[in-house]
Amino acid sequence: TSSRNIIRLARIINDLLDLSRLESGRAKMLRKKISPLDLIHDIQTNFTAEIEDKQIEFIIDVPHDIPEVFADSDMIIQVLNNLINNAIRYTKKTITISAHLASDTKYKSTLGDNAIIFSVEDDGIGIESKNLKSLFNKFEQINRKVGGSGYKGTGLGLAICKEIIALHHSKIWASIETQSGAKLCFSLPVYQENDEFYTVLKTYLLQAKEHRKPLTVLAVGIANISSIIKDCEIEDIHWMLNDILKEVRSKALRKNDLIYFQKETQELIIVLNEISRKESLNIVKRIHNLTKDCFCPGNKVK
Repeated sequence: TSSRNIIRLARIINDLLDLSRLESGRAKMLRKKISPLDLIHDIQTNFTAEIEDKQIEFIIDVPHDIPEVFADSDMIIQVLNNLINNAIRYTKKTITISAHLASDTKYKSTLGDNAIIFSVEDDGIGIESKNLKSLFNKFEQINRKVGGSGYKGTGLGLAICKEIIALHHSKIWASIETQSGAKLCFSLPVYQENDEFYTVLKTYLLQAKEHRKPLTVLAVGIANISSIIKDCEIEDIHWMLNDILKEVRSKALRKNDLIYFQKETQELIIVLNEISRKESLNIVKRIHNLTKDCFCPGNKVK
């Protein structure tokens, strides 16, 4: 009994530390492109022994062509681990893990086309509607028996899930659409081509503000882009742009500088970290000399 209490106390302390970091904004995120299907398959292996021991049917409902999400994989693994642990505790026979485009679900009107809905569903005793609002509160333990043996949680797992999903600018909720059992859902943004660039740019902006160091953002326009698009095959355009990006990155920029082609404005966006305006203008000239047949520096130097 004493060893179980020590283990539980350690869980509470760890959960409190996690929750404190999340609530204070001190938690560090490393968002990247993630396959929902690979993520769920990897998590399934964490529960193989427990599922087999309890003879639980573990169903994965994820389309093979589902888009990738943009998220911190360690944090989302923590969310899914918490939700699956809860499901194992209350299920009778079956747990279903699903991931679908919001546009393919009833949540299309609220979440649009650029979100993936994850859900963990069991066939246990379910959640009463009166408990839905408090479900994600700290130290809330719905349907827990008072006293007796068995697993005793910390009451912090769902509160941690809520904070993690909020950091991803997304939502988590409980659905009562099933006749029996509980279904907990959360959304994550679909990965967009420019996500990683803007995530690093945001980090650079915060660091520049905090340490009062210069940061230069350049917009470099392609002079003849309209005729290029009109006269060339799309594969040739991609090849040309990739070649130019490599040339500029290797011969004009430093290791920590960023470069990205903005399709909407048809410009190269270049971020020069810790460099003065004067030095940045010299780099503009260098870029122009490297690519003068395709580019003309724009006037959007900030």
